[in-house]
Amino acid sequence: MSKTVSIPMEQTVQVPVGEVKNYRYLNLFGKRFPLFLSGGNFLSQREERFERVFVRPVRLCGMVLPFDLTVRQSIGMQTQTVALSEEKAEYFAMQQLEEWEAQHPEYQVQRRLLRKTQKGRTLVIEASYTIWEDIARQEPILIDGR
Repeated sequence: MSKTVSIPMEQTVQVPVGEVKNYRYLNLFGKRFPLFLSGGNFLSQREERFERVFVRPVRLCGMVLPFDLTVRQSIGMQTQTVALSEEKAEYFAMQQLEEWEAQHPEYQVQRRLLRKTQKGRTLVIEASYTIWEDIARQEPILIDGR
């Protein structure tokens, strides 16, 4: 059995840049009230930003009040092309192989042979597995045709 993993040596990634902006809203009676002054068009910046939303209960002297607070965190992102070293690409490929092996626990790997090649700007690792199979578990072994 064999498994092939390809890792491009150049990858496009989103890199956080700029400041983190927090926008708070008070959720009261099914309505959302902003607790910030709009210093620009918040929605126009969504394409280049990463957003996380947290909803937290509001407490006063240890008592939970009947409304909650929503915090929308906005982080500026920029797309960059990153060149991976051969060692880093090999590390990512080995991670993918280990994940695949973990997803298939029914295979009892006796031996794994790796063959590494580079095709253009892509690192290709082919793993050939020798798997231990107990044929008696898959079908009964008949003795004297019984």
